[in-house]
Amino acid sequence: MILLITKVLFPLFFTIFMGWYAGRKEIVPEEHSRSLVNFIILIATPALLFSFTSAKPIGLFLNLKVISIIVLGLLLTYIKTYMIYHYKFKKHPKESSQASLISAFPNAAFMGIPIILNLYGEGGVATIIVASLVVFLMITPLTMFLVDYHNQSEGSDLRSTIFQIMKLFKNPILSAPILGIIISALHMQLPEFIISGFKFLGDTAPPISLFATGLFMAHTRISVNLEVITLIVIRNIISPLIFLGVMLVSGIKGHLFNEILLVSAMPTASTAPMFSVKFGTYESETSAATVLGTIFSIFTIGGLIFILT
Repeated sequence: MILLITKVLFPLFFTIFMGWYAGRKEIVPEEHSRSLVNFIILIATPALLFSFTSAKPIGLFLNLKVISIIVLGLLLTYIKTYMIYHYKFKKHPKESSQASLISAFPNAAFMGIPIILNLYGEGGVATIIVASLVVFLMITPLTMFLVDYHNQSEGSDLRSTIFQIMKLFKNPILSAPILGIIISALHMQLPEFIISGFKFLGDTAPPISLFATGLFMAHTRISVNLEVITLIVIRNIISPLIFLGVMLVSGIKGHLFNEILLVSAMPTASTAPMFSVKFGTYESETSAATVLGTIFSIFTIGGLIFILT
């Protein structure tokens, strides 16, 4: 089990380190970081999601029990975090929204896939896809809306709120998987070279997002405080406990139980710092929680794998 975790996490840390090194040595100037963010959020990740959804049978995404568990688990995590940061830490709604995104953004696609494949084979990838879709179709748009809403001077105006909601559906990170699901539902067979093209482009999202995380580390002062520690505890420990409670109530068992619990225990996704930069809020705390949470996940995920297998 230790060898498995090492095999999965070493590429992660190595890529982050190379990003940090490139930033410290100014091989990649700081002003280029935002361009990488736009590439990951607006091009690479949408391509990855589209290649997943358009090439898979629609039935893979229609297990309503799995969808309900993941939606409820992530929403409860999101709401709990927002309440803590808005009312206990007295953070601005924009910062509370970003903190909630960190806590409800498991690294399912980039870190979960190799772990699930090693333990449960390709059948377990469906859980990864559903979790990723829930994050990008619900958690991310919710955060985008809240941040945009609080950026507007007329934020309480109903017309402004409706306009912000409509803007969400123009963002490729939301429209790409929706289009992929529609294509899958209609049983449309896209030419293999088109799917391969999107997959080839989408496969750049994980390493570049990790590399960019290292850049943020080099250009942003990383500090540990109670807010960062709280985020790590919520993401790595409390969120899996929330999922555990939801699944015990739902009566789900077997490999599906293990897959969902493992996905819920993944540290914050390496793309989370990309959103903090794009939103222009809570950047230092996001980077610290992502990196330190990933290090801490060696023990939490390793322990969970030991218990479940």
